[in-house]
Order: sequence, then structure tokens, then C-alpha cells
Amino acid sequence: MLFDYLGIRLNGPDAAEHALTLGFTITGGLHRDPRQCTVQLRNGVLVHTPHAAPSTADATYTITRTGLNDLAVGNTTPGRLAEDGDLTVVSGTIDPLNTFNGLLDTFEYWFGLTTP
Repeated sequence: MLFDYLGIRLNGPDAAEHALTLGFTITGGLHRDPRQCTVQLRNGVLVHTPHAAPSTADATYTITRTGLNDLAVGNTTPGRLAEDGDLTVVSGTIDPLNTFNGLLDTFEYWFGLTTP
């Protein structure tokens, strides 16, 4: 559900100009949480595949579940996660994750669900 939430936060028109494939190994989660996840960004849409390591990726990362939660809700940045030890770049660089993070919108807490 966390990656579904990231898909909601994704700014589709801005993301349409980017194509990314990111691989994540998630540590410290619940026993039912997927340990591997592939996230693909294509045509302004985020598609995630749990329990799957990417065959080819722009970058792969090891991230703690706490770090992933903080990133998803906008409490931190990939750079801060790396500094704190919650994110490790396995292959590639941190740049694709920074790009992805920059494509996420932040919603105000009290946004209106319906308007007159």
C-alpha cells in the first residue's frame, strides 16, 4: 500500500518526461512485507512489483522500512536517509531516487475532498 500511496503523490504530467526503474531491498519490515520491490515509472504512471528484483534498473537500493515510510510521507530526502544510514546505494547512484522524489507532490493535510 505504501507504493500505491507514492503513485497517488506522483505528479503525472511532470513524471511523463521521465522513465525510471528502481529496485529496493527493504529491511526491518513486518514478516509479511515484501523484501524486494521493483518500481517503474513510465508515461507518468508508477507501477510497483512486490517480491521482485529488477532484471535491469537505473539504480538499486537497500532501505529500512522506517526510512521508506519517512520518504513516502515527505519527512525526509534520499540524501538525509543515506547520511543517517537508512539508505544504501547498491548499484547506480542516488540521482534516480532524487529525481523520483522530486516528482512527488505534497498535499496539505486539510485538503478538500469535495467542493461546491
